[in-house]
Amino acid sequence: MPFNPQPTADTVTTLTRYYGTLNADATFKKRVTWDAASPNIAVVEYQGHGNAKTKTSTAYVRTPAATMSKVGNMVKDKQLKKVYNECLVDVHPLNAPRNARSVRQ
Repeated sequence: MPFNPQPTADTVTTLTRYYGTLNADATFKKRVTWDAASPNIAVVEYQGHGNAKTKTSTAYVRTPAATMSKVGNMVKDKQLKKVYNECLVDVHPLNAPRNARSVRQ
């Protein structure tokens, strides 16, 4: 059923959308929406995590900055494995490095 009365052409806005999927990870999606009259302004939406090298069942959790600072000071004097093991003992589990690789970086 048509809308009556029809809106005038100057009150109608045409939106354009672009959809993209990352070839390496189909769960990473991107959607860009813009007004056809103002193409220099757009809304970009991302879904998924496209930088993940491997699929995991747990979400990525960044190691807190305070922990990374502590680790940075500790690695100046000790071996990486020793620093990681000390963090597992001394630091609260929610703040500890999530794996040994976090200590190397």
